[in-house]
Amino acid sequence: APTASSASWTKTFGDFMTAKAARALSNGNVACLLWAEEQGASAVMLSSAGDVIWGPTHHTTNHGEGTDLQVPADQGSVLLFGHGPPAAGGQGYYGKLTKLSTADGTAQWTKEFTAGGNPVLIYNECWGGVAVNDGSIVLACGTGIEECDTKTGTDKTDCVSGLGDN
Repeated sequence: APTASSASWTKTFGDFMTAKAARALSNGNVACLLWAEEQGASAVMLSSAGDVIWGPTHHTTNHGEGTDLQVPADQGSVLLFGHGPPAAGGQGYYGKLTKLSTADGTAQWTKEFTAGGNPVLIYNECWGGVAVNDGSIVLACGTGIEECDTKTGTDKTDCVSGLGDN
């Protein structure tokens, strides 16, 4: 893959605002995480010449916002990290991890993580992670109360008071 000082190509995807992460594979291909509010977590695999191999994928329904992308050492998958609403419906944000096939971008699974508490107030967000050589995955996530100004009644009072465990 080209380095910043010797880039031989650039790629633009009109439906997306930004690329949040790019990871080079040993064969020269580059896995990228793209972002736009209405697109959610989307990944694309580019060749070493900048041609699209697959994607962009769209994982808005299952994944929500993508915040980071990693390729494990075996390079058989692409991991998307992020957060979004619970798959079963309801309120709040859960941390999310989605595993894609490196070959074609197909989602193999999505997992959700929460620390509990009042889902109207507590937001669980994953911002990154790493695939460990033993096959495990370490997530970098946080939990907190956000957006108190959008709440009303008891939810607003509890939010401002930091009472998200109720």
